[in-house]
Amino acid sequence: MTLATLRRWIKLCFFLSGLTGLVYQIAWTRMLGLIFGSTLYSVTTVLSVFFAGLAIGAHFFGRFIDRRGTRKPLEVYGWLEIGIGLWGAIVPGLLHLIEVLYIERLHPLDLSFEMLTLLRFLFTFLVLLLPTTLMGGTLPVLVKFFVRRLEGVGEGLASLYFINTIGAMVGVGLCG
Repeated sequence: MTLATLRRWIKLCFFLSGLTGLVYQIAWTRMLGLIFGSTLYSVTTVLSVFFAGLAIGAHFFGRFIDRRGTRKPLEVYGWLEIGIGLWGAIVPGLLHLIEVLYIERLHPLDLSFEMLTLLRFLFTFLVLLLPTTLMGGTLPVLVKFFVRRLEGVGEGLASLYFINTIGAMVGVGLCG
């Protein structure tokens, strides 16, 4: 496979990564609506953890990929996507556990509405932080692969961000 063909396949994968990332976000928001009983709280929670995870992942994996000097950024990218997929499969079960915890353990304690909301937020934040952190790591890792010269950073980053964001837009459209 030529380098140009490999780059096209990777860009397709990154498009699909953006698509599935927003599908996860919408699915998690809908699941949390059942836990919080309100779309407002579920949207706020998912957006908060999504942006926190993206920021933490970009920072951590950006430093990791530069400091380790790895010559295999595609291998790191592959592991990130595998991790995202695995977490995507187990998050629904973990969110169900939060719902059960709330109904069986927290609700009977007669805590204030604010305290219950805060606890649900914190439990959910902890569950979703790892997959969103992995998502945040994908962009800097792929930039390391695609950009070989400092002069090309802006164009390479913009191209990848564009592809991933278009994928996210398609993901939103598919979820309705």
